[in-house]
Amino acid sequence: MAFCQRGSPGIQKGLSQERLAEAANLDRTYISLLERGKRNPSLLCLISLCRALNISLSELFNTMSINSDVNTDDVRRFN
Repeated sequence: MAFCQRGSPGIQKGLSQERLAEAANLDRTYISLLERGKRNPSLLCLISLCRALNISLSELFNTMSINSDVNTDDVRRFN
């Protein structure tokens, strides 16, 4: 499951990877990896991203579940 795919909070707020990374105190390349589903964010990373987006963790996960199609490959990656 990619973090910043179309319809995600970062995209909805119109933030570039650079601006989101700066606001969350993360590297832009890490944001890119999250966006492409190549990395899984830690809880601390999620908290930083939520603070940068001015949303709660529950809002983030509600948005992700609504806007994401979870497939078996995603489930296997998390297990």
